[in-house]
Amino acid sequence: MGNQQRQQLKKYFALLLIHWKLLLGCLLAGLTAGVGLYLSMPKVYQCTSLLSYERQRITPARMGPE
Repeated sequence: MGNQQRQQLKKYFALLLIHWKLLLGCLLAGLTAGVGLYLSMPKVYQCTSLLSYERQRITPARMGPE
């Protein structure tokens, strides 16, 4: 790793150390909102589908022994 890359990593690490309270607060607020929304939403799954049936057509010529 070059010297410039190390300096950039140190700079980003310093930013994380300075703003760790803000980052932790945002993370906790997001998790709290997500859990609250999950618990308040109804636990219902609704599915619809369309099934179509056709009679099988068997030809007598194909039913004979081979």
